[in-house]
Amino acid sequence: MVTASEGAARPATATHDREGRIAGLDGLRAVAVLLVILSHYGFNREVPGALGVTVFFFLSGYLITTLLLRETAEYGRLKKKDFYVRRFLRLSPELFCLLIMSGIGGIFYVGLPRMIDFVAAAFYFTNYYHISHLHGDIVGLRWPHLWSLAVEEHYYILYPLVFSLFWRNSNRFIVFLIGVCVLALAWRCTAIQIGLPSGYTYVASEARIDSIAYGCLLALLSHREGWRNYWERNWIAVQVVGFALLALSVLIRDPFFRDTYRYSMQGLGMCFALAGLLQPRPGNLLLRILEAAPMVWLGRMSYGAYLWHLELSHLQERFAPGLVHDGSTLGARVAYAATATAVAFAAGYLSYTFVGKPMLRLRRRFGAHVAVEPRTAA
Repeated sequence: MVTASEGAARPATATHDREGRIAGLDGLRAVAVLLVILSHYGFNREVPGALGVTVFFFLSGYLITTLLLRETAEYGRLKKKDFYVRRFLRLSPELFCLLIMSGIGGIFYVGLPRMIDFVAAAFYFTNYYHISHLHGDIVGLRWPHLWSLAVEEHYYILYPLVFSLFWRNSNRFIVFLIGVCVLALAWRCTAIQIGLPSGYTYVASEARIDSIAYGCLLALLSHREGWRNYWERNWIAVQVVGFALLALSVLIRDPFFRDTYRYSMQGLGMCFALAGLLQPRPGNLLLRILEAAPMVWLGRMSYGAYLWHLELSHLQERFAPGLVHDGSTLGARVAYAATATAVAFAAGYLSYTFVGKPMLRLRRRFGAHVAVEPRTAA
């Protein structure tokens, strides 16, 4: 059972400030979004952008479960309505801003967007709309990267209901999450065996839900003293195992593995890596790097940067199509990637400042653990 005292206990895998901020998570968001952005800016062969998406999924599961455990410990119940309002205020305003501004402005460099593009993005089913494009019978998506937001939104919709059923019995909750991870892997294997396209297992919510469930699982285990003590004693070894699994998941190039087992290996790798990485130990250099002010700032701007980063690619393809291509020199690709990344984070800053930040006070009214004036570093 998860008692009130257990729920209130703060996991040793992370330090918290007075606002409940988990040290290291903003830095990990920065790493994840940089992997994605750089892979889209000419380094798709060298940078594992798909791993960045998995890291985002994992962090969502870990953070949301940690916050919900804290809420139920404080109030003795889960306020589902407040949770849904918080998620809407966190994601939708900046997303709608992108859809409106990009939709109108993009007429001049992409063309008039179709209504289905707007509907798929606004109602979070871009991932399944994306699957319909795998057969090559539909013109390309306007905002293809929003498939990952759809996966996360499906999790946000369903998870409070699941959490309400299991949070009072952590043993059953853990078994349930393990079952989700096993079933997701089994479904990916089945999907490939029956001939579904490989892209299906990358973007479908039911095929990727385990990437989030592993994060939920780590959050639950973090509230158990035995696991906390083990991670604290063996944090270096745990980190090594985690990063080794993540590296191996990228290095194995077998197509069937990449469509199926890769995501399971990355989920396990993230469990080990995060359990060791977020230990507040003096010798934990990686945690200190993640908590550096620039990394924290990049992490805070990561959502807006992710939303807007493909707009620059559209502009480049329209007005400077030969600027960067597969045959470009390394120097040219580096210069383009550095410039484009800076522009993406500038857009993310503007999105956060003028759209996301004004929502902070309102989010706090519904129980969000965020500072109205967020700290730039721990």
